[in-house]
Amino acid sequence: MPLTLLLWQTFTLYPNDYSFNNLTVLFWISKGDAQFAEGEAGILRNTAILRAAWNSIRLALISSATAGFLGIFIGYAVVKGRNTRLANSVEQISFLPYLVPGIAFGALYLSLFTHRIGPFPALYGIFFLVDLVCISKNLPFTGRAGISSMLQIGNELEEASEVTGARWFRRFRKIILPLSIKGSLSGFLLVFIMMMKELALIILLVTPETRTLTTMTFRYQEQGYVQFSSAISVLIIFIVLAGNLITKKIMVSLLQKRKDNTLEARIQTILPTGAETVIQARHFDSESREVTFNILLTREEEWKVGQEVFLYIPPEEILLFDGDTGRLISPEI
Repeated sequence: MPLTLLLWQTFTLYPNDYSFNNLTVLFWISKGDAQFAEGEAGILRNTAILRAAWNSIRLALISSATAGFLGIFIGYAVVKGRNTRLANSVEQISFLPYLVPGIAFGALYLSLFTHRIGPFPALYGIFFLVDLVCISKNLPFTGRAGISSMLQIGNELEEASEVTGARWFRRFRKIILPLSIKGSLSGFLLVFIMMMKELALIILLVTPETRTLTTMTFRYQEQGYVQFSSAISVLIIFIVLAGNLITKKIMVSLLQKRKDNTLEARIQTILPTGAETVIQARHFDSESREVTFNILLTREEEWKVGQEVFLYIPPEEILLFDGDTGRLISPEI
């Protein structure tokens, strides 16, 4: 109901009058008539609002992506070094921005970067400063998401790959990052939504060139143009819903890709259509890069119990399994 009234208000010529005689689309498509709203163009034709929409979207995307990626490293450092002084310090420091009110946090950065300090230039007036503030403010959320994701990843995965000679960057890219992507995307989505509707944190830092939709809403509300303010709010809601839908589709796609990349899925591609099998890994030849499997159960006559199946593993991929039991240590290769 509130959303319906909010949308309806964007089509009213005079505020608080919801009759059909008061309906208009000027606040959406007006070209800028001097007799209407002091010459302000409608939402869809207003270059200042469209620029603010672009600023809001890129602020939300850059902040959420950067904070989400940093959150993975925070989670990795805290979980892998748990109960050490360094890990505890990283966890506590990353949580500090949450304790500071948004407007005070923005004021701190404003006072710090309004003038040059040593090698650091004055950043006030450029979009990078707004990004920096938003990234720092949201590290507590992405850091917690990263910690939660890392706690669900067993140490044996990385330890086993380390034994095979995989370097840290390769282990991180092939094992840690794919397994933590779901939690990271959740943190990304949370920060994206928060940044699209953020006002107090950035209101002291924006300039006419770096305005966002929320600051434009505040401006129109002060001027008494409730319809413009409501229309921008509807636009923010639409962008947030679109971002939520896109992120969820990406999550489903990544999870499906990971499922399709499992050893069992690859083996099914070399079996006859309709074959129902339980396959157990038995041997991996490091020179030929071939994995030998034994079929334990089959309903296809041409596939016998105990028959061997071979699958080639490219050199750039990591394969981890227990040769005695055939149990996969790594869910992906």
